[in-house]
Parts: sequence; structure tokens; C-alpha cells
Amino acid sequence: MRHEVFRLIRRLAAILIIFNIVTGSLYPLAEGLALDIPDKLQHFVAYMALAFVLGLSSRPLAVRLFYFALAAGLGGAIEIIQPYVGRHMSFYDFLADLAGVILGGVLGVLMRPLLKRLLELKRTR
Repeated sequence: MRHEVFRLIRRLAAILIIFNIVTGSLYPLAEGLALDIPDKLQHFVAYMALAFVLGLSSRPLAVRLFYFALAAGLGGAIEIIQPYVGRHMSFYDFLADLAGVILGGVLGVLMRPLLKRLLELKRTR
């Protein structure tokens, strides 16, 4: 039962993070909410969070690597679309996205066995 709940939480988190990334990246700047956080840090943290959640998946590593490639592709696609919605395309934003995907993916993959053991320990008690 705990595994199903954990899977549902992971999926909901991924959906919410993707929604946040897409709306935050494509919302026109003039109407957007200004955050007092450096732009590249925003990109890095958002994609790190997404990749971390994707890395916690119970799917085989090859599938999770595909998920990471899709996350990086999302970052690239958004950068290409941004000029059409009044934003600016930036290769450095994409590099921040990519760095976030790499670090978040590594952390998620490394944390998966630990969380799995924790869930199994709680089940036996």
C-alpha cells in the first residue's frame, strides 16, 4: 500500500513541477510575478526538482534516463518557444536547466534505494 501512495505522490509532484515550469517559463514577462531570485538559479532548482522526482521512479534505470532526456528536452523546447510569447531565448537558461536535470537525476537515482528500504522497514513494523 505504501508503495502505491509513494508512486501517486511522485506522479503528482512531477505534474505540479512541470506545470510550474511551463507556466513560469511561458508567462509574459510584463505580466509575470517578479521573484528576487537569480534567473539561472530558478532554472537550475526547477529542473533539479523535476529530475529528482523522476529519479525516484521504480522504473529501470534506462527508462529513468529517458525521463531525464525528456526533462532536458522540455527545457530546450521552452527556450525555443519563449520568443513567441514575449520572452527571450537563452542558451544559458538551457544550460542551467541541463545542470539541474543532471544533479537532480543523480540525487534521485541515488536516493531511490534508500527510500525503498525505508518504506520496507516501515511495512514490517
